[in-house]
Amino acid sequence: MTNTALFLFYALLCASLDNLGQGLQKGGSVWFDQGPKGLIQGRGWRAFSIWVAGILMCIAAPFVLAKSLSLGPATLAAALGVFGLVPLYLYASLVLGEKITKWHVWALLLILAGTTWIGWRSSGLTFPESEFQPQRLGLILALSLGFSCTWCVWALVRSSPYLGFAFGTLSGIIGGLNLLVLKWGALVKSWWATGVVWVGLAALAFFVLQVAYSKSTALQVVPSNTAVAVLFPMLVSPVLFSEPLPWWLIAGAVPSFIAIALLARGERAVGSEEVCEG
Repeated sequence: MTNTALFLFYALLCASLDNLGQGLQKGGSVWFDQGPKGLIQGRGWRAFSIWVAGILMCIAAPFVLAKSLSLGPATLAAALGVFGLVPLYLYASLVLGEKITKWHVWALLLILAGTTWIGWRSSGLTFPESEFQPQRLGLILALSLGFSCTWCVWALVRSSPYLGFAFGTLSGIIGGLNLLVLKWGALVKSWWATGVVWVGLAALAFFVLQVAYSKSTALQVVPSNTAVAVLFPMLVSPVLFSEPLPWWLIAGAVPSFIAIALLARGERAVGSEEVCEG
């Protein structure tokens, strides 16, 4: 396989491992009902094994992403990250039995179309070398984190109905920074330092998400988090790593952002049906 093909394979594999791993954790979490005592008595081992497998998949995902980023640009890797929603929703529907609406179907088809377009357009390319521009890092951090933190504080003080969007945006920026950190590690080969920064950012993103879920709804938090986690590194990588941002990549990413909105619409429809049935 060529470097480009390997890059695409690892990028899609990372997205699948991360999202499907979260799905497995959701499916296996029923072992909590039995707890450690149930495991000792021989109950809940299947669910526990699924839960552990999901955790291991999420742990493996950043290593796979790091391999991908050592072969190609962060702009493309970020745009392909949304592909992971496809195996996640398939697992949720086929295995967990969760309801899938027409909005979900259209969203997944859009993601597949955008991913296929990006893969096709990039398949014959030879990626140029990325070059880290440290003098631009401070401005990028100040603008991105400054804006998102200010929005979160304002939303909290004002009890804004869009508080979930604010915290979802902040979490998405932190998640996007994690991808940029892995790209930086692939360039400078300083994996210990990269690992420390990555773990710190991952813990911070987790904390922000928990605050967001406690203050708002998943329908606000998840779409904004997912969209920003894709858009932020895709737009910042050309500035921070001197990577190209061709028109066809932007065109291929547009269906994914439409799909995220449709997924939110689908979750809202499912929630409305459950309320009516209740």
